[in-house]
Amino acid sequence: MFRLTLLVPLLASAALAQSGQKTDKAQTQACFDAFEKTQGARRDGRLIEAKDAAIICSADACPRTLSRDCVKWVGELQALIPGLVFDVRLADGSNLTEVLVTMDGKPLLERVDGKAVPVDPGEHTLVFTTREFPPVTTKIVALEGDRARKVQVVLKSPEQAVSTTLDTPMLKMGRPVPIATWVFAGLGAALFSAAGLTGLVGLNGRARLEMCRPMCTATEVVTVGRTLAFADGLLIGGAVAAAASAVIFFTRPEVPVGLALVPTVGGGSVSVSGAF
Repeated sequence: MFRLTLLVPLLASAALAQSGQKTDKAQTQACFDAFEKTQGARRDGRLIEAKDAAIICSADACPRTLSRDCVKWVGELQALIPGLVFDVRLADGSNLTEVLVTMDGKPLLERVDGKAVPVDPGEHTLVFTTREFPPVTTKIVALEGDRARKVQVVLKSPEQAVSTTLDTPMLKMGRPVPIATWVFAGLGAALFSAAGLTGLVGLNGRARLEMCRPMCTATEVVTVGRTLAFADGLLIGGAVAAAASAVIFFTRPEVPVGLALVPTVGGGSVSVSGAF
């Protein structure tokens, strides 16, 4: 009986030690997994996921060689993760808080409270939905380090949206082709044609020189040489004119060409501003 009394505590201690070893092993493995996940998620632009993983591997229970890097990464990622601050208003300027905000088809906020919402960097599609007004959709590009980017949305009824659109027409921009483009293009075509005709005359003259040699006169030789040189000059001039036409065409500026009535998508307007 005495031996059994001593054996029970020993067996219990051994079981507890073995359980602790398994727990330590599982926790160490979780540290290694989080360490690798942090690097992969950061490389792919999933900064929020990377920061969450870095917090896990920065724990004191993780090996020092891992936690040292993870602690540093938490600070770096916190500074890089963009933040969006939503300001939703009505047409009269009053604030609206009961707004459902979705990003890329997934719920982001159920209520706008003025606080910055962390998001991953990159292009996102935002949709603002309320019970009283049509939804407003906009696209933004969240920038790394832009931690308080303001996204202001003005919700309007369909009647207000049409009225605003009709009362505030927008300039329609375009890139008309300058007249100089056609002038230089025509000049280049004329010079190329003249170069071709003059070159044919010069080549015919050269053929006659081959037939009359060595009895050709100096005048004939000089005339053929000048004709071919003139053809080369015309060819170069045509190339310059064609190049000038191309440069004018491809660098023509964008200028107002008229007025366009651009309806607001979803009966609202959106403005975005950032602060680093």
